[in-house]
Amino acid sequence: MKCQICKENEKEWSWQPDLKSFYLPGNHIRGSIAIAVCNACREKIKAGDEVRYTYKGQEYIANEKPQPLFHPADIHANLWDGGQGIWEPDGSCTMICRDIEADDTNGLGHDVVALVVDPEVAKLFLTAPQLLTCSEALREVLDLLPGETWKRAMKALADLDFARLMN
Repeated sequence: MKCQICKENEKEWSWQPDLKSFYLPGNHIRGSIAIAVCNACREKIKAGDEVRYTYKGQEYIANEKPQPLFHPADIHANLWDGGQGIWEPDGSCTMICRDIEADDTNGLGHDVVALVVDPEVAKLFLTAPQLLTCSEALREVLDLLPGETWKRAMKALADLDFARLMN
């Protein structure tokens, strides 16, 4: 059997991503996902490298590094209002979505780029999608601020009149 990650080398291990364990073939824990992997792919996973694999037609990424939900290169992506979702404890939110190409078994699909509580901010993101990247970068900067400074900065952002900014 071939490695389910690189699809080139022969299987040497049974990897169980949910258990974060590797077993010799046939010795894996029953009832858990088992992915056939070669030694080279096992070493990549153990080293913390991002590794893509497919299980039952769904693509996954092992050791996925946090990345912005929306990249500057995506500014021409077609964003659309995905309707209302539930955001606890504040109530509802607007789901900002984009079309993506899924693998051959899934056809075309979509993913949720952001959940936005303020409807005016949602309109702003739909009008100027690059602001999603800016807002994520700003949030990362704000997270570096100490206690009271962070609270004042977040309050100032919350008090912005986004409706006025859109006109």
